[in-house]
Amino acid sequence: MKQWLAGLEPRERKLVLALAGMMVIAVGYYFLIQPLAQRFEMAEKGVKRETQLLSWVQESAAKIVILRGANGVKPAARNRSVSQIINTSAARYKLTVNRIQPQNNKLQVMVDHVQFSVMLQWLQALQLQHGLTVDVADFRRENESGFVKVRLLVSQ
Repeated sequence: MKQWLAGLEPRERKLVLALAGMMVIAVGYYFLIQPLAQRFEMAEKGVKRETQLLSWVQESAAKIVILRGANGVKPAARNRSVSQIINTSAARYKLTVNRIQPQNNKLQVMVDHVQFSVMLQWLQALQLQHGLTVDVADFRRENESGFVKVRLLVSQ
């Protein structure tokens, strides 16, 4: 390669070196700079989308708090304990609670072999009708389609 380059006229050598330099710049642009710029643009769009989602969630949370107050959501600790509320509402949804175990100021509730849709309805009732908060919900799929095993951490 050096011999070939040395065999060229000085003007041709400058032209070949200039072309080689342009090729290096073009390859660097198309394989390094352009993909990085595209990823940066995608990241900016993602941040904007997540920021919009956050503001929507905050607005919705504020509306939920207002609506809960307007609809008179019952506080859980009025006349019954949290475990009583869980047991009676589970019976209303024909759920069998396997275990209720205190954990700090919360209750850990275990339910086996329950339909996923029924479980979601029950969780909604616990929150909206009884004023309980489900801090953690761990769902595990069972062998039968549509059924799950659930571990909940519930507080007032």
